[in-house]
Amino acid sequence: MLCFLLCTCIINNKAFSEDYQLKFKPHQVEGPASPRDYLDWLNSLRKWRLQQYEKEESHVTSALDVPELHWVQTSYVQPHVMVNDLYLYDPVTNKYTVDRYLKDAEKRYGAIDSIVIWPTFPNLGCDSRNSEDYFRCLPGGTLGIRSLVQEFHSKKVKVLFPVLGWDNGTRDPQASWSYILPRLFKEYNIDGMTSDGAHFTQDY
Repeated sequence: MLCFLLCTCIINNKAFSEDYQLKFKPHQVEGPASPRDYLDWLNSLRKWRLQQYEKEESHVTSALDVPELHWVQTSYVQPHVMVNDLYLYDPVTNKYTVDRYLKDAEKRYGAIDSIVIWPTFPNLGCDSRNSEDYFRCLPGGTLGIRSLVQEFHSKKVKVLFPVLGWDNGTRDPQASWSYILPRLFKEYNIDGMTSDGAHFTQDY
């Protein structure tokens, strides 16, 4: 019992290290490296959390403050659709059928706010084509995709395309994806990008 009380006193009286650095992963804070670091880790974590609250209260600009991105705060229903879905594309007429897709979506969900259109997965990796190649070979080319996007926009539906950060075993694009894809997507006039399993790097 005496030993337990002594250990408790030593732990409670431990001086916090001001030099302790939290380690951040893309979606989480790493835990302490050892039990000995726990109190320093917890103290640093609490300080970091207070700093985040202060940033919110001081209205530091974030992506949510950008007027063009306000729509994401009310985009509640966002289905993902393969680009070869027969509700979205008619291979006989070689045309996109947005109205048909939306009618089916309304039966399923009531209505949708935005949509993610997938031309890459699950075919990516079957041959040497990379993400850009799959976008470039879509039916209708750039004008066809712009027309597809415009039809969704006319129905007040935002359009997003995927970014696959793990696409690194296909044709070398000779530039970073953060350079290629935003420029490509600007040609299509889409509203945003989404990532299925990998975080966005800071160069985006």
